[in-house]
Amino acid sequence: MAVGSGLCSQFGFKNEVTAGTPVTVDHFAKHVTVGGDGLQLMSLVDEGLGGCVLVPTIDRTVTVAQQVTREVELNVGTRGLDLIYKQMVGSALAAPVLLSGSFYRSAFWNGDPAGKSLTVQFGFPEATATGTNRAFTINGCKITQWELSQARNELLKLKFTLDGWNEVTGTALASAVYTTGVGATSNEPLRFNCFSAKLGGTPSVASSVVSVAGGTEIAGCRGVSVKGTLPLRTDGFFSGGAGTKSEQILAGNGFQQFSADLDLEFQSRTQIYDIYAAYTTAALELSWVGKIDAGSTQFGKVSVIFPQAKLMPSAINVTGPESLDNKTTVVAYGDPAGVLPAIQLMCENLDSTF
Repeated sequence: MAVGSGLCSQFGFKNEVTAGTPVTVDHFAKHVTVGGDGLQLMSLVDEGLGGCVLVPTIDRTVTVAQQVTREVELNVGTRGLDLIYKQMVGSALAAPVLLSGSFYRSAFWNGDPAGKSLTVQFGFPEATATGTNRAFTINGCKITQWELSQARNELLKLKFTLDGWNEVTGTALASAVYTTGVGATSNEPLRFNCFSAKLGGTPSVASSVVSVAGGTEIAGCRGVSVKGTLPLRTDGFFSGGAGTKSEQILAGNGFQQFSADLDLEFQSRTQIYDIYAAYTTAALELSWVGKIDAGSTQFGKVSVIFPQAKLMPSAINVTGPESLDNKTTVVAYGDPAGVLPAIQLMCENLDSTF
């Protein structure tokens, strides 16, 4: 076993009851990469003059605060990411709703992320013969931005940025248990041949779930990149905090933003260009439905819905002798009536709890 390599690294997380108060992680997802700066110590140097000192001396530098940033990338399956989806849109945590048999649905709407945070733990193996797997545990984590991307004939990928309060190494490394199984109980990888992109139709809400009736499949869609930004205050350092930031909240830093970049071949003027030119409001529904029957004709599903959206510049471009491009960006907007969310991120699977 390559004990001293990334093959043995791990990523775990759990919802915190009180923001910033660490808990023992018990959810695990298989990751592709872990990046970011990690622990960042904020230091100051006393540049006081005297004694003909040419370089500040080592005794004149101190730390005043710390924070942690990490970026995680993973391939998306049908199961195991409900808590991450909740954080991505700032949704309230509600128990999954039983659909039938052992199949559940969780629908997350964009909301206020106050009071919602994760404890995250990474296992980083040392590159030695024994390869000791060192635990790095971060409390008070929130997702500040994310991207869900689907390229043609590739796996569905998710990348997100975590902002945390502090990182410690004294917490024991949790034993990773992954969502596994075969056939109906598997965490099925979602990919391009599971993907559907629809535009238009009529959105409605029933039992706190948005659905769209009458949407039309977008012809010539080669992929999509869905992006979200939660403009949290991440510099909440105040007196009495002893160098630890206060909870990251929406504190006037801007609006939440959700958009989707569609990679399109130009097949029809009316399906994209005419909607943009008329500045028509349209619903966007992106969905990934697994191929493995989890029982009673139930298939794992992840979907993103913008109930009310506008298309941004949708020019038709010639890039060479091949078919033309008609790429566009779809931007989600809020409902003035307060009935529809700006975004719904939903999953249907065998996960009965978070």
